[in-house]
Amino acid sequence: MSQKTQKKTKDLQSKRDLFYEEFIKWIALPKPLREPRTHLELAEKYGVDKATLSQWKHKDGFWDEVRKEMKQWARDKTPNVIQAIYQKILKYGNAQEAKLWLQFIEDWKEKSEVDVGGKSIEALEASIRKLLKKK
Repeated sequence: MSQKTQKKTKDLQSKRDLFYEEFIKWIALPKPLREPRTHLELAEKYGVDKATLSQWKHKDGFWDEVRKEMKQWARDKTPNVIQAIYQKILKYGNAQEAKLWLQFIEDWKEKSEVDVGGKSIEALEASIRKLLKKK
């Protein structure tokens, strides 16, 4: 393969890699914010087949990259979301949203209870030690 052909192939691959990254960013956006609006329009814009976009969605790590990009996009919007949740809590008293608020703002975690048949943890530990000694 000549150097000219190698350079052309390398340039084409670089463009394809850049478009792949742009596709990830495009997919990560909420649909109303996507420009162009459809997969077909996007494929035409970048001169790739629509099937290529479908293949990329099956590529290892694709959706991990999309999630990472979504989080990046959404990070600076969190204060607005928290404000909206707060307004809804005040207006409707929604328990789920109040719980979300406490989890996010106050680092609150639900307590989980474990039924140990009425025994204390110490009693269970003693029983376990006893069983281990027998073996």
